[in-house]
Amino acid sequence: MKQIAFLFSMLFLIIGCSGEDTSEEKEREIIETTFVPQNILFVGNSHTRFNQGIDFYLKGFLANLNLPYEPFIERSAFDGFTLDDHLENNTTLTKLGSKEWDIIILQENTFKATNDKLGAKVGMENFRFAINNNYTKLYLFLTWAYEDEPSMLPKITETYEETSSLLKANVVPVGIAFKNFKDINGAAINLYNADGIHPSIEGSFLAASMFYYAIYKQDPTSNSYNGLLDEETALLLKQTAKEVIDSY
Repeated sequence: MKQIAFLFSMLFLIIGCSGEDTSEEKEREIIETTFVPQNILFVGNSHTRFNQGIDFYLKGFLANLNLPYEPFIERSAFDGFTLDDHLENNTTLTKLGSKEWDIIILQENTFKATNDKLGAKVGMENFRFAINNNYTKLYLFLTWAYEDEPSMLPKITETYEETSSLLKANVVPVGIAFKNFKDINGAAINLYNADGIHPSIEGSFLAASMFYYAIYKQDPTSNSYNGLLDEETALLLKQTAKEVIDSY
C-alpha cells in the first residue's frame, strides 16, 4: 500500500510540474508574440513624400516616446507612381525584401483609386502577395480628394474600405480628416499645397498624427512634437487626427 501511495504522489507531482511548465510556456509564448511596430515601410507617391515625407513627421512624434526599441521607418515614394509601378521598381523591391517589415503602409495613386477601383484593389492585393511573410501588417493610406474635386472622396473611400476587408488591413482615413477639418475650420488653415493636389506642411503633419495614433495607440495631443508648426495649429491638427480615428 505504501508503494501505491508513493506512486500516486509521484504521479500528482509530475502532473503538477507539467501543468506549471505548460503555463509558463504559454506565458512566454504570449510575451514573444506581442506585436512590436518597430520596422515600418511607407510605399506611395508624392502624397507620401511631400514636405520631407510623412515618415519624417512620424519620426518626430516617436522621438518623444520612451520606446524600448529603436524604430526604423523607411519609405519608397516616387511622383505619380501606382502600386503596380512599385512592383516593377528595383528600389521598392529591394527595400521590400531587405527585412521582415512589421508594418507596410500602402498609398495608391489617388487618380487610380478614384477612377479604377478594381485596378487599385488588385494592385494592393498584389502587394500582399509580394510580402514574404504573414507577420507583416498592412495599413492602407486613404488619401484626400483634390481640393477642387471633393466628389472624389466617396470613391477613394470605397476603394480603400473594400480592399481592407479583402486583405484584413487597417485603414487610416486621412482623406476623411482633410474633409472634416476643412468643414469645421474653413480656409483658415489650408491642408493643401498651392496646386490643390499635394499636402501642405499642415496636411502632412495631420497625416503623420493619424499614423502615430493608429499604429502606436498614443494620443497625439499628449505629444509635444509640433514639427515646423506653431503650437496652436499643431494641437488643432492632432485633435482632428484623434477625433477622426476614434469615430471611424
